[in-house]
Order: sequence, then structure tokens, then C-alpha cells
Amino acid sequence: MQVCLATGNDITVSITTTEYGQVEALLAEAEAGNATNIIVAGPIDESDFQALNKYAVKGKYNVVDLQGAEIKDNTVPDLAFCGPFVSKDRLYLGIKKIILPEGIVKIGKWAFAFTELEEINIPSSLRELGDNAFLRDTCLNCPIVLPEGVEEIGDNTFNQCFKLSIPPVLPSTLKRIGEWAFAYTTFKTIEFNDGLEYMGYAAFFYSGLEEVILPNSIVELGGGTFALSEGLRHASLPASMKDIIWDIFRDCTSLQKVDIPEGVKSIGNSAFDRCKMLKEIMLPSTLESIEPTAFESCPIQTIDFPAHLKYLGYNCFARTNLRTIYCESLTPPEFQTSLNPFDEACYANAVVYVHFGCKEKYQEHWGWCKFKNIVETDEFPLAGISDAMGAPDEHALYDLQGRKVSQPLPGRVYIQNGKKVVLSE
Repeated sequence: MQVCLATGNDITVSITTTEYGQVEALLAEAEAGNATNIIVAGPIDESDFQALNKYAVKGKYNVVDLQGAEIKDNTVPDLAFCGPFVSKDRLYLGIKKIILPEGIVKIGKWAFAFTELEEINIPSSLRELGDNAFLRDTCLNCPIVLPEGVEEIGDNTFNQCFKLSIPPVLPSTLKRIGEWAFAYTTFKTIEFNDGLEYMGYAAFFYSGLEEVILPNSIVELGGGTFALSEGLRHASLPASMKDIIWDIFRDCTSLQKVDIPEGVKSIGNSAFDRCKMLKEIMLPSTLESIEPTAFESCPIQTIDFPAHLKYLGYNCFARTNLRTIYCESLTPPEFQTSLNPFDEACYANAVVYVHFGCKEKYQEHWGWCKFKNIVETDEFPLAGISDAMGAPDEHALYDLQGRKVSQPLPGRVYIQNGKKVVLSE
């Protein structure tokens, strides 16, 4: 059965199938080539989606209403409404709105990619969202509420949805966000659920995010996760993190504050490269290595290298504003082969503070010997400190600023029971 209604410039064609595979014939009977709205009820399968796609390419469909359809296996098939990759007239399928029925459990790969889609409903029954499902839907901007039970957002799912400014709502069941999943989107905030374990390469590349607070359930992040998110101002990394992946915040030109937890051992290549508003960074006492170009072109003026730091990669602090360097380590951290972590301006103008008895070691060490001004001191801003809490502990050690020290270092001056003490070797 088919019904054709005309209202103003809108032409609505309504068809009802009785079995799979009837859509193309019914659309032909209804002369639906000029329709602007299509309503489909009854059973439909992959061949029926292909017919709808075919007519949409030729016609001017604005709305496809499938809420009365009985979709085979409750699955929107791969490429269901994917726009043509090559077209003389246009690249995108012109559909503006799609209404899906409840009961859908899966949206297939590329299902709605390359369309002019502005609005779609996500059924509460959905459990699986395929790779590239909404890839390059450049007009999409509607509430995206992913229901409980969805565990993964596939690669490129919302990549290049340039107008997506409404923050998606993530379910508590979500475990994985795929590569490029939300790249080039414009929403400013998103709440990551506890239980999220993985984000793929460039998952939020060039996003509109202004703040990122990652849950402690995170196990792995792909490189470049938030790179080029130019509005990002604050990022808080999870306590579960051991290594900060390469390029994670590269070119985040508004980034001003990063919370790096204790337990992090390495900061990867170009992790904060060209973060031009990042003037200060507090490194955890557990840090062992800073990889090449990690903080290159950041306007950092003061840095405190913790006692466990062993390695500095080339250019990791090149083109910064470093003028004060505290080195907690009694042994000078190694440089990468013959390449320097610092630039010539830093070598000429920065003051390097080291522990009493360590100046000669630094002056004789290749690379560190290039600094013009190395000074011995017992006053360092950090050494694995934490704020003193609770009742006073007569055995606790505090630094000269009154902060409780969790990892005291030999040869340092501390306060214990109100008196200065020097920790023996």
C-alpha cells in the first residue's frame, strides 16, 4: 500500500510492506522520485534500505520515518543511508531527519555516513554502534543519548560532525571510544563515565572541548587523543595512568593547567608540544623520563625535575622560557645521545639548582656542563610532597614550606617535630 500527500512544497509518500523486498516496487508505484518525506511501515530488510538509498540519491528526501517499520534482525545494515562517495551533483545524501523505531539493537558500519542529516533519534534498545556510522555528517546537531548497554563507540563514529555542539551523553556501560570517534566536533564539555577503559588514536582530535576530566578506570589512551583542541584549558589525568602517551595534548594552544597524578613514569613525545599558554607544570615524584619535544614551545619558566628522573629527550624543553631549573636527582639525568633537551638561550640564562655535593657531578656531565650557572641548595619546591592532613605525626618530615614529604631525599634539610634535621645518606 502507498499513500501520497502534498502540503505546500512538501510531498509525503507513505508505504506499508507486507514482506521483505517490497520497498522499491512500492516507491515506483507511488512515483516517489519527487517526494520530500517518506514514511515506511511493515517488514524491511537490507534490500529495502538499498531501495530507499537509491531513491534518496535521486530525489529530495528531507525526512525518512521508519518508526512503524519492522527491521530485519533489529539491525540497521551497513551503508544503509550512506551517501555516494563520488557524485557529479553532490557528495552527500540530502536526508535531514531520520526516525528509527524502538527495538533496534545495532546500527551498522557507515549506516548514515556522508549525509546532510541534522537530526536522528537513538533508540533506547541500541547496544552496538558500528564504525563510521555518522562519519562526516557535517550538519548533525541533535541530542545524542547513548543508552545503557552500549559498550563501544566505533572508529570514526562521529568524526567530522562539525556542527555537533550538543554534548553526547555516554552510558555507564561504555568501555571503549574508538579512533577519531569524536574528532572535529564542537561540543565544549563531555562527562566521561566511570568504567571507560580505552580511547583510541585521535579520539577527540581538533575537538571543541574546554575541559577534560578522565576517570580513574582509564587503562589506555591512543596517541593524539586531544591534540589540536584549541579551546582546551584544563585537563585532569587519571590516577591509573602510568605513561602519558605521545601527542596527547599537542597544539592545545589554550591549555593552562594539567593535573598529572603520582604514579606517572613517562611523558611521551610531543605530549604538550606547542601548548602556548602552559606556563607551569608540576611533575610527579615518580617520573623517570621525558621524551623528545614533550614540552617544546611551552612558555614554562620554572621546572622541578623529581629525584627519580633518569632521562630527558631532545628538545623536550626547547623554545621555552625556562630560567629556573630544580634537579632533585643526585645523579644527573641522561640526555638522548648527543642531542640536547634545552636550547642555547636556556643554557645561557637559566639557573640550575642541585643538592649540596652534586654541583661537580652536573658540571662534569655531558650536556649539563653547558649551563653557565649551577647552584647548590637544600631548598626545593617539591620532592614527592603532599599536603599535611589530620593530626600531627611526630615521625613525619616536612619541607621548609611546611608540606609533608612522602619521599624524603638523603642530604636534604627537613623539619621534624619543629626542628630542622638533615636526612643522612
